[in-house]
Amino acid sequence: MASTSETGHAKNVANFQDLIEFVTGYGATYNPSKNSLKLPQLIALKASSAQTPTDPNTPAPTTISTSQQSYDQLIQHLAGLNSVLEAEPSYTPNETDLQVATVQAKIADLTAKNTAVATAYTSISNSRIARNETLYSSTTGLVETANEVKKYVKSVFGASSPQFAQVKGIEFKKPKI
Repeated sequence: MASTSETGHAKNVANFQDLIEFVTGYGATYNPSKNSLKLPQLIALKASSAQTPTDPNTPAPTTISTSQQSYDQLIQHLAGLNSVLEAEPSYTPNETDLQVATVQAKIADLTAKNTAVATAYTSISNSRIARNETLYSSTTGLVETANEVKKYVKSVFGASSPQFAQVKGIEFKKPKI
């Protein structure tokens, strides 16, 4: 059965903002000794967690192609076709799109775009690693910090307090690996 609750990185960050709002409302009563649980550090952690750039136009590779239809292979095939055209002295089309110089320019353009995609994918992948470290580090991550804040609120106000009731239901989940 499918889950009806929201999960994911964005939900954890949004829930952390809710937690910050409750903690802010407690005023001077919320005064943890642990530096990472203090309000300015919580706000800074939330700000750094909210910077998770992703490009929805860059799909992650899901399969390995054996049909030679990858962009690398298509560029290679076009380059091979261009070699054949260059070697044929009678190949002199009037159509600009079919001329050897145009095909060479197309190969150069496709190669540059393919390289740009690889560079962008590397950047996004590194951003995702940094995001996961910020959100899920076992010592300084947003989820770990949120759980510590909830424990602190419970210890200061008590397990049956309305303050703890406000924060105990805010969920923070680490993704399954």
